[in-house]
Amino acid sequence: MMMERGLVRTLSQSKFALVATVALGLAACDKGSKSGSSAGGSTAGKGMAGASAVAPKGGLSRALSMMPVNSEMVIALDFKQVRASALWKKYEDKVMGKIGKDLEEFKAICGWDPMDKAAGALMAGRGREMDEMTVFVKGFDKPSVTECLKKAEAKGKADNDGRALVVDGDYFEMTKPGKDPIRFMFADADTIVLQRVPGSDDMAGKAALEKVLAAKDGEGLMSSPMFSSLIDATDTSAALWFVVNGAASFMKDSPMPMKLVAVFGSVKASDGIDGAVKLRLGSPDDAKGMVSMAEMGMGQLKGSPFADLADGVKISAKGSDVVSTFKFTQAQLDKIAGLAAMGGGF
Repeated sequence: MMMERGLVRTLSQSKFALVATVALGLAACDKGSKSGSSAGGSTAGKGMAGASAVAPKGGLSRALSMMPVNSEMVIALDFKQVRASALWKKYEDKVMGKIGKDLEEFKAICGWDPMDKAAGALMAGRGREMDEMTVFVKGFDKPSVTECLKKAEAKGKADNDGRALVVDGDYFEMTKPGKDPIRFMFADADTIVLQRVPGSDDMAGKAALEKVLAAKDGEGLMSSPMFSSLIDATDTSAALWFVVNGAASFMKDSPMPMKLVAVFGSVKASDGIDGAVKLRLGSPDDAKGMVSMAEMGMGQLKGSPFADLADGVKISAKGSDVVSTFKFTQAQLDKIAGLAAMGGGF
């Protein structure tokens, strides 16, 4: 199915360096929110109590118990908040233009728009190319997906393309000669779980997915007290949030002179963005040193055409954490996008 394969391929090609691009281009908050604090204005968050849009039945702690303990990165994206944002409305045509043909084919076969159903995604993985990855996609109910795949199989038979569907309880597998098989399992009534086979683009089969769902509460990432503390300090109700192990394999080439324990943060937005990115270092002294270095760098923007961007960023130390909060208007985001484009970032 186009949606699942596209999601896995997109996430499998992601690196942490792309988080800023996602945050600036897509992240958004519920414009009707009455919350008195924003992602940028608070260093605390919803922790395990958040992420209702992306977590399967049992909540975030249950989902993280099913994520491999050696995962180096966790990313969550709330599709509903993204779609409600002014930023999405601005960039929707550009984004959708890249998948328009596949999306129209999907809707023609299935009779519904996957973009309308998708609620959110939660992904954990490791490796520079995300060689190992487990993903939960929330919002797709089993009856609709079953009917959709049966229609796709019927179309395949009519076209004589060799397509075949296997449904085994909550497990689904679609095969087609010359194409990678699509495999996933329902974790609950409206949450799909997928897993990448380490070192390949293949989707894991039934036995591997059953093993994921059989994990006991408190296992996986939830067995790490450090990881739990990072989640507690993250706003998991935001449209985009992430936690990255500072010792991750893809962070080894980082030029940072201090020991990096973790990078974590969240982004909310409406017509602009409001967020926080935090670096947990080895000691409070390291955090203070990093803030001094960052302030020097930000000071270099004073008097330049980009001075207003520096005004939207506040950097401070809280214990061993360096907290960078930011708030940008849409005009400022366009300027940042232009800078990224000049540097080959977009």
